Amino acid sequence: MEDILDWYQEKVKGFLIYLEKEKAYLLIVLDNVDMISFVARGEIWNFFLERTTRTAEFRNFVKQKKRGPEIFGVILSPNEIAYHIPITVLMLNNGYILFDPEKILEKEKSKFNVHIKEYKEGKIIDFAKVKKGEVVDV
Repeated sequence: MEDILDWYQEKVKGFLIYLEKEKAYLLIVLDNVDMISFVARGEIWNFFLERTTRTAEFRNFVKQKKRGPEIFGVILSPNEIAYHIPITVLMLNNGYILFDPEKILEKEKSKFNVHIKEYKEGKIIDFAKVKKGEVVDV
């Protein structure tokens, strides 16, 4: 994250991490990425992930676990957070906000009236607390 902050500086609007078993999903909110394809965003993520592999912490993790960590990055703009893409709903409901100076992630997280629960081998969205006639964005 420090590397991304150093690179993009004030364009970084937030970080959120969601941990699931042995996997980590990092939501990165960057200004002005609306017009960049998801493929290009994946290349941006891979660039920073590659830089991480050169660190001592990464090498120590690999020595201990005999494999690299499973870290996935999702890069979205502040506007795209409001689209409630399913992966972002999951991350916002169950993740931890690490950096949010403008409270973008916090505001979106507070909009949800749903809970995501474990069910068999996966997860389901529980609408039990939704009142009859209430409109919920998913």
